[in-house]
Amino acid sequence: MLFLQMNSHGTILFKVIPDAAQSSGNSQKTVFMKAMVDYCPLLDTCSPCPPAGMMFSRGELLQVVDQSDARWWQARKISSSPMKISSSPSSSSTCAGIIPSASMLRSKQRENWWSQPLQVHTCIKPLTVGGSAGEADSDVTDGIYLAGFRRSFRLWRRTSYRRRRQSCSSCSPDTSSLCPPYEEVALYQRLPEENHRLIILLGATRVGVNELRKSLIKLNPSSFQSPVPHTTRPMRAGEQTGREYHFITRELFEYMVCNH
Repeated sequence: MLFLQMNSHGTILFKVIPDAAQSSGNSQKTVFMKAMVDYCPLLDTCSPCPPAGMMFSRGELLQVVDQSDARWWQARKISSSPMKISSSPSSSSTCAGIIPSASMLRSKQRENWWSQPLQVHTCIKPLTVGGSAGEADSDVTDGIYLAGFRRSFRLWRRTSYRRRRQSCSSCSPDTSSLCPPYEEVALYQRLPEENHRLIILLGATRVGVNELRKSLIKLNPSSFQSPVPHTTRPMRAGEQTGREYHFITRELFEYMVCNH
């Protein structure tokens, strides 16, 4: 090993992994997550090793294999096809890389919010001279001559500005308003006795709902199928029940409408 290090050139990257016998008892649970933001490790100045980082885009599925560190996780990209998703980390051909944790990305979102240029908030009421007399007297009494003591005009302006901006929900980076960086997902496997999940496409006339339905079926016929409608009209020549239509009686059709 020492001979290899002495004769090597350039950057050497080591990856330390625990013993398989020791880590078998405390193996971590594999978690699947959907990326809700875009990330590039080469543009991240906080990354400990940008070449070892993994770039991902919004909407991609990630298989997080290590969450032991609070700031950086290890994950790999997985295919969006249900036939290629597996819970075993070694089943995927994509190498694992370093990605920021959810808390790390949230802190970056807050830093990005504070680095944005100052915007004019319409909810902040400007302090004008032409205001009502009662409001002006209230500000003067509360700001300068409160309880017979003269307060600092600088502190009065600061508190008055803070009071006027309390009604603005966009003046501070609230944690609940920030977009979550990851969304945990799970592979859905339908049991044979369960009904198929229903997808309803709503839209006005001539907006392309049928074209969208045909495009989804053509894109992934194993996941999307068009339902066979029910009808009360008589069966025509060449038609087969359950293929083009489900031919039922009007009484059964009305019963299904009322009870479903």
